[in-house]
Amino acid sequence: MKKEIVKFQDLELEIVVDEQHEWLIDTKTLASGYEVTVNAIQESYSRNKNEFEIGKHFVKTIPETSINTTTPTIRGNGENIKIPPPRPKYFWTKRGVIRFGFLLKGGRAKLFRDWAEDLIIDTQKPDFSTHQSTLREYSKLSLQYADTLDELDLKKQLLLEANNTIEEQQPKVEAYNKFIETDGLIRIADVAKTLNVKGVGRNKLYEFLRVSNIIDANNIPYQGYINRGLFEVKQTYLKNLDTYTSTTFATTKGLDFIQKHINQNINYFLSK
Repeated sequence: MKKEIVKFQDLELEIVVDEQHEWLIDTKTLASGYEVTVNAIQESYSRNKNEFEIGKHFVKTIPETSINTTTPTIRGNGENIKIPPPRPKYFWTKRGVIRFGFLLKGGRAKLFRDWAEDLIIDTQKPDFSTHQSTLREYSKLSLQYADTLDELDLKKQLLLEANNTIEEQQPKVEAYNKFIETDGLIRIADVAKTLNVKGVGRNKLYEFLRVSNIIDANNIPYQGYINRGLFEVKQTYLKNLDTYTSTTFATTKGLDFIQKHINQNINYFLSK
């Protein structure tokens, strides 16, 4: 493999010149460019395997070894063991590098992705002196156009996933807006309707919160939960009775807390 050293900011990165893909980089170099760990690259790839195609976004090579992995090796104690084959090494194509730029978050990801795009342009020096070089330029431009289409497909998919998430959350948002007070609080009596969890009504929610030692017998949260910003208690003066009454409200943070607590203990409601 012919290797070259290229610079990205203060880094010197080793690339492998490749006739088919123009250039390749290994996983360690890819991680250095995006300023993440090799493990982060591997985890991102594992989560998004359907986004990568072998021969298009990466290639795998088997390291050479002098060990015969097909026949048993004799240990000193007479036992036969089989040497496992060497693990393949991943090399990422320019398309693979750019695709990671859309999957990884942060400004560094955009900078390195842009660098990869510029490197593609910089390494394509036009030479129209012969018919052969003209055809070569057309081939490179076609690949660059294919890269652009590839990026657009990924952006469309990410947008579609975002829209699906919005649609899934829309009923919850509408329910929240229906019961929310002007100060951003929700009456504890309306929390069950807002969350809209099957089998969880107002009375059952009260019972669940009491059993969980979150509210007392009068539906007032214990002080620790109030201090955490999950609930607020407001007092209202009843003139005709000459007394005060207390009303419990959940904050948006408290609503999320109750939702997670229900999900973690859903069997409580299923067993009723």
